Amino acid sequence: MQRFASAAFVTVALCFVAASPASAQGPTYSWTGFYIGAHVGTGFNTPDFEVDEHGPSTYNTMLFIDGPISNGITFGGQAGYNRLVWQKVMVGGEFAIGRAGYSGIVANGPGDDTEQETRGGMYWTVLGRVGYAVNDRVLPYFTLGYLGASNSVSVLDDCTTSPCGPLMVNTTASGSGRSFAWGVGVDYALNMKAMNKAWLVKVEWLNSDFRTNVTASDSANHSWHFNTHFPKGLIRGAIIVHWGN
Repeated sequence: MQRFASAAFVTVALCFVAASPASAQGPTYSWTGFYIGAHVGTGFNTPDFEVDEHGPSTYNTMLFIDGPISNGITFGGQAGYNRLVWQKVMVGGEFAIGRAGYSGIVANGPGDDTEQETRGGMYWTVLGRVGYAVNDRVLPYFTLGYLGASNSVSVLDDCTTSPCGPLMVNTTASGSGRSFAWGVGVDYALNMKAMNKAWLVKVEWLNSDFRTNVTASDSANHSWHFNTHFPKGLIRGAIIVHWGN
């Protein structure tokens, strides 16, 4: 339900922006050209992450547990190229790289002193874009491609509830992967400048089904298998410099 609500919100925003009148000042702006920019956003629809224990014996009575994930700030940069074809139809491609700020932690064992944590790391998107230039300022589009990401996991038992020593387990691991992704967005030209350069703002909603599967182990042959889901819905806003032809 939240995913459909996010999509509905973006659709309404696109319609609102598309209804904005074109600027009557200056020459008609060309959407063809290169661009670079920076983005910031957050995730939606993130399920719990799951931890499954394996080993010669059960550690702190844990076999399988899950815990909530909190969506943090996602930020990064991007670069791409647009080309107008068939008068107002735009095709293009974009590469973005950044950091995903989601994280989750769950505790178990006597006194909840054993903590399992997953944390987002670097992520990237490679996306093709197809859009329609409503006018010289408004360009709604559909995007399709891949999302890749890495995340780190850790297991820590500081044994605070019994006199067994200051630290029993302290292990970390990391992993990465990629997933199919698609979304919708809109570019809006703020103003036209000399040499056919413009400042743009962009709002984009991106959907993926990406999971990382990472295993952390200790010296006693216990292992913890983490199944972590990247936020299914990712909304990000960007400020962009575009050089039109």
